[in-house]
Amino acid sequence: MVPFNALPFGDTALPLGDHLTQATREKILRGEYVDIFTLLFRELEKKDKEDLDERDKEKLKRRKVDRNWHNWLPGMFIYAGVIARAQPWRAAPLFQYMDIIYKGYTEFSGTAWMQYDEEFRMRAALNPAMQWDRIHQQLWLQGFEFGFRIPFRGNRVPFMSPNLKSVVGMEEVVRAKIAKECAEGRVLGPFPSPPVPCLRVSPLGVVPKKAAGEFRLIHHLSYPRGSSVNDAIPEHLCSVRYTSFDQAVKVVRRCGVGAEMAKCDIKSAFRLLPVHPDDFELLGFSFEGQFYMDRALPMGCSISCASFERFSSFLEWALKHRLRCFDACHYLDDYLFVGPEGSGQCARLLAGFIALAEELGVPLAHEKTEGPVTVLTFLGIELDTRQQASRLPVEKLRDLRARLASFQGKRKVSLLELQQLVGHLNFACRVVAPGRAFLRRLCEAMSKASKPNHRIRITRDMRADIQVWEDFLGSFNGVSFWREDVLLEAELQVTSDASGSTGFGVYFRGHWCAEQWPAEWAGQGLTRDLTFLEFFPILVAVCLWGKDLANHSVHFWCDNMAVVQVVNSLSSKSRRVMRLVRVFTLQCLRLNILFRAKHVPGVSNCITDALSRLQMARFRQLAPEADLQPALMPQFLWQIGEQKRAGPFV
Repeated sequence: MVPFNALPFGDTALPLGDHLTQATREKILRGEYVDIFTLLFRELEKKDKEDLDERDKEKLKRRKVDRNWHNWLPGMFIYAGVIARAQPWRAAPLFQYMDIIYKGYTEFSGTAWMQYDEEFRMRAALNPAMQWDRIHQQLWLQGFEFGFRIPFRGNRVPFMSPNLKSVVGMEEVVRAKIAKECAEGRVLGPFPSPPVPCLRVSPLGVVPKKAAGEFRLIHHLSYPRGSSVNDAIPEHLCSVRYTSFDQAVKVVRRCGVGAEMAKCDIKSAFRLLPVHPDDFELLGFSFEGQFYMDRALPMGCSISCASFERFSSFLEWALKHRLRCFDACHYLDDYLFVGPEGSGQCARLLAGFIALAEELGVPLAHEKTEGPVTVLTFLGIELDTRQQASRLPVEKLRDLRARLASFQGKRKVSLLELQQLVGHLNFACRVVAPGRAFLRRLCEAMSKASKPNHRIRITRDMRADIQVWEDFLGSFNGVSFWREDVLLEAELQVTSDASGSTGFGVYFRGHWCAEQWPAEWAGQGLTRDLTFLEFFPILVAVCLWGKDLANHSVHFWCDNMAVVQVVNSLSSKSRRVMRLVRVFTLQCLRLNILFRAKHVPGVSNCITDALSRLQMARFRQLAPEADLQPALMPQFLWQIGEQKRAGPFV
């Protein structure tokens, strides 16, 4: 929030509203509509006005203020201050109203919050009985009454494009889908000629769905590249941030063991959003000599996701405020409702959402509604509140294993095949998080090809990573238990440090290990790679004291922030560092070690700093309780640092 004294409008040392004329204050108190932004103008006293010539007075009248949140807020404080001083009983509803606007500003992009404020206060001026402290949802949904604008910044000129080759031979499919859209009022047509002068006709295409024999009709608004409809829509307006799966898990865990869950989907998603009539001309297409125009946002429009996410966020927000219950979340058109076992809260949230959707005319996919239950699939992942775990559904697990097995028998695959496998594995990382360490080499292989049919050789390294994934899914069955709270206060602590000129040191409960870097590492440039050197003793710790760390939560303390990030993300751009990460990850999985890296300032990392420099007298002074003899590091770990291949999973 911008502080009042940072605003160039008015003397903020005055009590709120004292700079306004008496007539303006009386207008506010009578409940008449006033423009909030005009309240930021400093009304000069009469004697000051007499010193101004007519030109300066005119400039003062025309002085503009940006109509944004940072100026609206102090203006609204002035407005509320005038009312609260004269009518204190109205203060609480006014501040609740400001909170409603604030949530609208923070949760929805655009200026919907400002339009809501202006429309509400205009109506309140005509109807003093309107309640300021409740959400008037119909005001948020005006876009659905008049249609959503497409922020197209290009020239509105006629354009014609032929349909994609995928339409050939699929005419029956296209014909049926267009007829369905026309029947449901989402497409205008057919027209024998372009119905508007500046119609842009973008190509249609047909792509198969996952289910056999089912197809999706696409409206290719990104064609032609460089001058398409999507190219003329500013990218920043299309950016959108979705709720993560981890956020959904947090909502579920908040309600405890045995929590009840339910889900509900909006039907037709993007096609629910009407387009403003002035933008119909941007969404033209043709088929069999006839012309059509979309009057609902198509999936192929770059603004569609952002627009629908704002609408979905509004529904979630309205539900939470109506029921005063906040254990719900959504991802685009998928909604999740949660409540503690036996509380009835989950059922109330589900019923409340269904009622809200019916009230607003939002169609739901009732066949997908499920719950309350304790095991539920949300966003393709099975949630189990009794086991406190997430898992891959049986069908997805079976499909992924089959894909992995098929790769093991091939020497080369197409770029498309590899992209599909990586996509499925990346999805599985929601449950098998350590698997990310074994995706990088597969992703690097994809960067060497540009077209879907290009062939990629499956290298020995790639085959090894695929084998690790098969082991993951075989040993852990795609299950992840919710143990994040355990990491807040880890049971075991390991500290480590490395010195580029000398060696490394690692310390755990009085046990310690310190070694000098091999002479050949300097020749290979390894002693200049601090991220590699700082990670190395962490790997030594899990290999050296694995039995002690097994089945426990561990904090690895390190004074190198880059290493902290690598450990926590299990990813690095360095191929050399990734060799360590892969071995570390496998060891932690085998021993069921739940870990997190923590940063410690270098000045506080004294014990392992002394070890890394082989300063034994200083070490003994700092850790008198330490073992007399060091633990002996497994010698095979030195090989991991070498440039040549050092093991099956390195």
